[in-house]
Amino acid sequence: MTVITVTPPAEITPELTRKIKEVKLKRNGCATVIYEQTKIQMRDGQPVETSGLVPYNGHNLVHPDFVHGFEMLRGHLAFISESREAVGITLQELDEDEDTIKLFRVHSFKVNGYEEVDGVILQGDKRLQSGDVMDLPCPLVKWVEDVNRYPFADELSALVDHLTTEALSYLDGKIAPSAQLDIFEDEPEEE
Repeated sequence: MTVITVTPPAEITPELTRKIKEVKLKRNGCATVIYEQTKIQMRDGQPVETSGLVPYNGHNLVHPDFVHGFEMLRGHLAFISESREAVGITLQELDEDEDTIKLFRVHSFKVNGYEEVDGVILQGDKRLQSGDVMDLPCPLVKWVEDVNRYPFADELSALVDHLTTEALSYLDGKIAPSAQLDIFEDEPEEE
């Protein structure tokens, strides 16, 4: 999991650490990010630590890298929820089957646990042949080695790390490029 720590001089400002706990990609193209913020600052010459959950309800469109990361989770959603489309094929085969993979949508993930029980819970849905949408909540996928370990846990862990980095970047201002600036890119340069 990616964690960003900022360490300015202790006398001036506190040390801040943000750890992503939950990310929701909203239908309007924005995101809600819940993170744990830990602050260590000096009081009377002693370090004092405070921490708590901070919700951030974004109002800017997420960057395309963020959206692509969520799209890459769709195959994992199908496998973890034991959808029939994931039976008898590999994750790569499912990801390459455009007609099938587009039926799935991941709209949030939640990072759970610490140390030996660290893992992720995906939440998404699947479009049925009737056109209806069925919610697909998934159980906790743990990163630790055990008998019932999800076979693609390493790939899923790497994607979640990427998405937590994207979420931290979103908090720091990485958003979708402005379409208004694109109109100037196509104009020929005057000589």
